[in-house]
Amino acid sequence: MPGRPARLAFQTINRDVDLRLIDLDVRPVNDVLESHPFSNSTRVEGSARFSPDGRHVAFVSYRSGAPQVWVAGRDGSGLRQLTTLDAAGVFLSGWSPDGTRIAFEAAVAGNSDVYVIGADGGHSQRLTTEPSIDGTPVWSRDGQWIYFTSTRPGAIPNVWQMPATGGKPTRLTHDGGFQPQESSDGRSLYYLDRWPGGAPTEGRVMRVPVGGGTAEPVVEHVWPFLWAVTNTGIVFIARTPEFDALDVYRFGDRQVTRLGRLGFRIPRVFPHMSASRDARWVLATKMERFDSDLMLLENFR
Repeated sequence: MPGRPARLAFQTINRDVDLRLIDLDVRPVNDVLESHPFSNSTRVEGSARFSPDGRHVAFVSYRSGAPQVWVAGRDGSGLRQLTTLDAAGVFLSGWSPDGTRIAFEAAVAGNSDVYVIGADGGHSQRLTTEPSIDGTPVWSRDGQWIYFTSTRPGAIPNVWQMPATGGKPTRLTHDGGFQPQESSDGRSLYYLDRWPGGAPTEGRVMRVPVGGGTAEPVVEHVWPFLWAVTNTGIVFIARTPEFDALDVYRFGDRQVTRLGRLGFRIPRVFPHMSASRDARWVLATKMERFDSDLMLLENFR
């Protein structure tokens, strides 16, 4: 009836996702890798990337109430917030080779684009403006180019390349490609052969010469956001029914070996793993708390 108070039922969800730091120089105990908290809060932290020298970490945190880019020392010291974006989501991809800039993806006003900001903060620069989904940007080793994933000109994402200062992009893959990463010698480009979409699934890491050529599969059963190219190989998370583990595909012998089991599970929401270029340090997300409550609002008009 008109003017009658209503009752509104709704659900609230609170998550605390933290980053754990692993030193691969420390031997596993009973095959379990030792991990330590990294700059944790009571909110969501993730999407972390080591600086080229491995001494600093850029990551995305919700500790200010919204996803923003933050930077700290590898030991968590010198924590600084770099961005104040009004974004629904932020994904950080990598540092420039000289360590002075950081590339990231942000969904602002309903559009996902590639942005760059100085490692010391300042004004962020938007590099893409198309209505397509543009993201997962990383620098080439010479600092001249940025690789990124884009849905232009269709719905299937592919890997593209554009000048690091912005400009007209060039399409590099044609049968699908996601989350590009360049080798340390600048000769090869690695990427996943499928886009995670709404429900992330396993894919293959592909390799193609930077100058162009035929793509070839390198590693099978790799999850999006859970792999990283280092100087000596590709570090990635292996999921099993009993545990999550850290494996490495070594460039030298092209074999996959196990580095150790994680003492925790990587969450399905906000999954992340990254490794330093020297393959010593790893950061991975851990779900510390997940609360879901049903709320009832009385006399709602």
